[in-house]
Amino acid sequence: GDHGEMLGEHRDSLGGHDHFAHHLCVYEELIKVPLVVRYPPVFRPGIRVTAPTQTLDIAPTLAEIVGFEFPQAQGFSLVGAAQGSPQRDYALSEYQKSVHWAWRALSREPEADPRVYLPAIKAWRKNGMKYIWRSDLRDELYDLNRDPKEQNNLIGEQADTAKAMRLELERFCAGLPVAKTGDLIAAGKPCPPEISARLRGMGWYHEI
Repeated sequence: GDHGEMLGEHRDSLGGHDHFAHHLCVYEELIKVPLVVRYPPVFRPGIRVTAPTQTLDIAPTLAEIVGFEFPQAQGFSLVGAAQGSPQRDYALSEYQKSVHWAWRALSREPEADPRVYLPAIKAWRKNGMKYIWRSDLRDELYDLNRDPKEQNNLIGEQADTAKAMRLELERFCAGLPVAKTGDLIAAGKPCPPEISARLRGMGWYHEI
């Protein structure tokens, strides 16, 4: 019978915006990754979809192909996008506080300030614009059509656009289900009591 493949990969920052690896940022060099799909009965070979896509779209895509009802899916099937009728016109990326990296920093240098590893960051991409919300108030705004490498921060020049995108992002996130799972330091690696107590005392580490 027919079979197909779906391939994707994460990216790593290699010095862009002074970042390395895949942490602490939501810039394009990190979050813009390829998704290659092969399934000839549905996806015509050689087409390229330029509409925004997220990993959340993979499950509803597979569900539509096999005829499975998936009403609770947060994403959108890519079948329509591949046929020229995308359902998604936005993309949300998130970087939550990395308690694991804060723990590693304090393990190496007990007097280090772990706050550099603990911001919450969200990126909202829509209509060629990208707004980056940061919990430390260092927000950013980029015109990806003119500035795909995100070198010119427009947050000061286009404050109204940034505000509108921030409010749209807030309204969208307010409608998402939230699951309280607690913070995981590192699987199989217990956090030293003095470090976990310090992080917990500052409100950075929560156990459930």
